[in-house]
Amino acid sequence: MRYLTFADPEDPRTPRPGALLGAGPSESTVVDLARAAQWARQTLGLPVEAQPTSLFELIHAGPPAWDYTRNLMN
Repeated sequence: MRYLTFADPEDPRTPRPGALLGAGPSESTVVDLARAAQWARQTLGLPVEAQPTSLFELIHAGPPAWDYTRNLMN
């Protein structure tokens, strides 16, 4: 998994933090971290955690945020 900043085609001027999952260019998927966290809270009952609104915020949030994001993607 790699972190990245991306823009949704429906809102191309708003950068969002995401994760790149997959083995190669043709098999990769970008996951919107905010949408994944919302899904996990609603579907899996995960606790509510503040989601960084940028990759910069995620990096500076430190290990607890990294662990939460890693668990979210697993």
